[in-house]
Amino acid sequence: MNKNHRLLYKLSVTALFAALCYVGVNIRVPLPVGFVHLGNLICVIAALLCGGVVGGLSGSIGMGLFDIFYYGGFTAGVVRTILLKFALGFIAGMFFRFVLKRKWSTVVLNSIFLFLFLSLLILTSIASVIDGIHILNVTIQIHYTIPVFLGIISLFYIFILIFDSKLNSIAKIAISSVALAMIFNIFGEIYIKAGLYFLMEAKYESFEQAYIYALSGLASVIITSVVTTAFTGCIFYPLYQSIKPFLKYNDLEL
Repeated sequence: MNKNHRLLYKLSVTALFAALCYVGVNIRVPLPVGFVHLGNLICVIAALLCGGVVGGLSGSIGMGLFDIFYYGGFTAGVVRTILLKFALGFIAGMFFRFVLKRKWSTVVLNSIFLFLFLSLLILTSIASVIDGIHILNVTIQIHYTIPVFLGIISLFYIFILIFDSKLNSIAKIAISSVALAMIFNIFGEIYIKAGLYFLMEAKYESFEQAYIYALSGLASVIITSVVTTAFTGCIFYPLYQSIKPFLKYNDLEL
């Protein structure tokens, strides 16, 4: 396959998965704030099958278009989706290929991430109940929601480690890659979202107001992340085997 054919193929696949991401967001369960949807699942499946760029663009375009219609224009919510969904697909696809080539142990990787977040949880929990963290002449105050966030991520990785033991080696790498991408997505849905809404939406007069609004949707983000990660572990490898003959450009050796 020459470069022009390969580019055309990737553009076609990106368009297909972008359309599927749009459909996936419409398959949703509403919550008091936000909703649980399948758009992220399509995004990471595209990334695992076709690479981080294809997955990232698919998520950005498909879910970005949904948000344009949902919010009624190009708003901070749309910018958030375009940035975060590209990062979601890109991280999942790139990390999957990186670990796959090196044949690293997913149990070790996930245990390292769990240890890291548990350590940060302990440090920030202590700092949030005392007079902050003193570094040189600067005192850094820790908001109580930060250890809550780290605690949720730690529980997420405990879930990953338990679920990991039930899967084959390829599915384990897929779920580890998606988990890492989901952590960034959860982080972005709180902190990047708050920053964008504060800068772009006039109704938020302070960062704290935007931050509180971002936190209100945390439940839907967490549930969507768990559903996406679990479904990926269950369907990726069988899906790959079933469509492998139709993948004209396949950079995976599974």
